[in-house]
Amino acid sequence: MKTEPALRRIPVFVMVPPRTLLLDIAGPMEVLRWTNRLQNLVHFDPTYISPSRTVRSSIGLPMTGLRPLPRVLPQDAMIVLAGNVSQTIDPFDADPKDEDAAELTIVEWLKTMVRPGHTLISI
Repeated sequence: MKTEPALRRIPVFVMVPPRTLLLDIAGPMEVLRWTNRLQNLVHFDPTYISPSRTVRSSIGLPMTGLRPLPRVLPQDAMIVLAGNVSQTIDPFDADPKDEDAAELTIVEWLKTMVRPGHTLISI
């Protein structure tokens, strides 16, 4: 009797910075979505994280419901770091100091959290 290998689940933490370039999230996550659909050996479980609960994207579309930066990362976690732009398509009245602080928080979080065994993907 042939047994199927156990499904391997990989946690994926998608970092959403201020003024995030939406394509940097959509492209890689579509690849993982299709990977989940086309095979049953590995499943990628995404969580969207940011220092802020809501972030405006490069095209002005707000992204809400973002999770806080985790205090612990599983040993086999993937971290997808999306890029951002200096100005969105529709500038809004966000405080640049708040955005600078969020970017600094992301850098500090990455420096303290990413360890051997993690996969960091920078788009």
